[in-house]
Amino acid sequence: MKKKLIISAIAAQLMVPQGLQAETLALEEVIVTAEKREQSLQEVPASISAFSSSQIEQAGWDDISQLETSIPSVSMGGDGDSRPFVFIRGVGSRKFDIGSEGSVGVFVDEIYNARFSSALSGIVDIERIEVLKGPQGTLYGRNTIGGAVSLYTVKPTDEFEARVKVAFGNEGYQRMGGYVSGALSDDWVGRISASVREDDGNMYEVLSGKNDGQEADAVRLNLLGQLSDKTSLEFTAQSATLDQSARLAQANGEMHPVFGFYQLGHAIPLPVLPAPLKANIMAGIKAGTVANILQEAALDPRNVKLDRPGFSYLETDLVSLKIEHENDNFLFTSITSRTSDDLHEQTDFESTTRNAIWTDVVQDSRQVTQEFRFTSVDSGMFTLDDRLTWVVGLYYFNDKGYRKDDYSVEEQGNIPPQYYQAASVDFSQARQDVTLDNKSFALYGQATLALTDQLNVTVGIRRSEDEKDVITQMITNTPGYPFVAAPFTLPQTLEYSSTDPKLSIDYAINENAMAYITYASGYKSGGAQFASWAQALNVGGFDKEQLDSLEIGYKARLLDNRLQLNMAAYRYDYTDQQVQAIVVVNGSPAGLTSNAAESEMDGFELEMNYLLTNALRVDFNYFNQDAVFGSFEDVSGSKTGNPMQFAPENAYTLALNYSPDSENNLQLRAEYSYKDEFQFDAGNRAISLEPDHSVVNFTAAMDLNESMSLRLYCNNCSDELIRTQVTTFATAQGGGGRSIYGPGRRFGAEFTYNF
Repeated sequence: MKKKLIISAIAAQLMVPQGLQAETLALEEVIVTAEKREQSLQEVPASISAFSSSQIEQAGWDDISQLETSIPSVSMGGDGDSRPFVFIRGVGSRKFDIGSEGSVGVFVDEIYNARFSSALSGIVDIERIEVLKGPQGTLYGRNTIGGAVSLYTVKPTDEFEARVKVAFGNEGYQRMGGYVSGALSDDWVGRISASVREDDGNMYEVLSGKNDGQEADAVRLNLLGQLSDKTSLEFTAQSATLDQSARLAQANGEMHPVFGFYQLGHAIPLPVLPAPLKANIMAGIKAGTVANILQEAALDPRNVKLDRPGFSYLETDLVSLKIEHENDNFLFTSITSRTSDDLHEQTDFESTTRNAIWTDVVQDSRQVTQEFRFTSVDSGMFTLDDRLTWVVGLYYFNDKGYRKDDYSVEEQGNIPPQYYQAASVDFSQARQDVTLDNKSFALYGQATLALTDQLNVTVGIRRSEDEKDVITQMITNTPGYPFVAAPFTLPQTLEYSSTDPKLSIDYAINENAMAYITYASGYKSGGAQFASWAQALNVGGFDKEQLDSLEIGYKARLLDNRLQLNMAAYRYDYTDQQVQAIVVVNGSPAGLTSNAAESEMDGFELEMNYLLTNALRVDFNYFNQDAVFGSFEDVSGSKTGNPMQFAPENAYTLALNYSPDSENNLQLRAEYSYKDEFQFDAGNRAISLEPDHSVVNFTAAMDLNESMSLRLYCNNCSDELIRTQVTTFATAQGGGGRSIYGPGRRFGAEFTYNF
């Protein structure tokens, strides 16, 4: 029924008589570089959502986490900003350990970010954002099986420019930022930008009085020099910190099928315990204790009680160098980067007042990338009288790191005393150390041939080779309980490779409309297990995943360029999908990544922008998909037929943008977004089902004078309670889990002063 209404609405708009369009109005053309060259968005045979700096500013985005309100097929969340994740069309990953990377690639100025926490809080001065949907293996490479999110920052200017922004809002929100840009000499220009942000967070810990608020600082320096008429050099240095005062979550319980009371999960099998001890170590033995804890959590999910509020501190530094040389035959590009990430965090894992399980994490990583790329130029070599455009490149990636996870289980967590008496310890401690050396090489190429003035064929291919040297070490002071069965050290080399082709045919129906069909393949390497406490579980890691996509699309500018209509229908064949869960192996809980054998995903997307008048623009985006596991068995049972994670059946966004021709440049935007219910967990459990929800955002901006402007905003105006992450505990040991909530109603004001 929803689809019929949408199609009817579109048809009605297309039937508007031309006589009613007296004004010469037209939508702004959007330029993207999704295929490593500047093109109009409407000329690229792919499903892409793009946002300019003015659109980002009008929407009032602080970071890319707000993309999902404007793009229905995008879902973003995470266990705090230090562990973010992104899904596109139901494809993504929630793994956060040092050897894991997302299934959606995040790029900043063409540089891949294996751990993209800085993109949430450390990127300032954004010029545009491009979201590419579906596998992007040919040009973007590894770990873009679900798509790619590309951020591009503003470049230095010849003319002097300077701006200061100051913002205030509820929940203690404060932000100040700005930039200075201009010429340094005849051949060099520079730009420095900075941002400082703090807030009181989304959740509050009652006993300590702490909240999960953050302080985020970022500074970025960009220098651009002209070495000759044909050669340019760009240098970038960036540093960002993210300091979270507490890591908070709400405890969620499940009814035990045998004993008939709520619990959160436990670390030892119930049958082996004496009758008085049958319950869980994570939230306390007594059923009444657990019930009281869960009752408190249910009354106000944002106000929680934890014995250890924890903290998180992340520091990210980046240095990059880009060299471009253009001659009569081709454009040569070299991009070199080095990124470092340092993380320290502590977490009350069971999220209750019981002094049960808490974790301490230290992680250090260093990422180096190098890309060499050759791109065709007009009238250059191998262009066949400008009927052929091409790009070829070589890519190298190296990620070295170390991560330590300490899991401490206190005696007050009601662990049976015999385990401590035998070991003469006050608490049980399990520790996982992982050392990683991850190397990747790739050779890629793509070419588009104009067979006629209307018909183009694009072919591409990428060959990837990945090698991961991993040393996993498990240590404990109480062997056999509750986690590590026996201490071990396991060095191993994990190797993966893939050849990913692409074939696309696009046809220009007329000068304002095109249709295309594209086949593309994507690949994500496998890796080492995380928190799998038995040596046998770690041997061999988990396998790579593969996705083959067939997409049919239509792009058009109608009604004298007042209506832009982009549609795409797709089918995914998803093989060996990597799925994470906490399971029970040999009586102990363990983190395990399994490979779902095969699944099919079908979907449809629509994006419409309609300029009704010179002042009023309507944006409507709709997404529909059918995504279930086709064949999936793991140690916890069958998940065949279960809904995939982060895969709502329907989602849409409707936005009204009003910009009358006024002296104060008034701009109003109202946005309504809706998502159907979806699952956080592949096991299709009740506590991991996120209900359908809607979000209303509003912004109003105006110029106060020639130099100063004001923007008022309200995000999530209806104060919807929306979870960003749910971690479920093993059902075989009681189940339950922990939930993290996103921002509630946020409103405030932002002042901008231009020098």
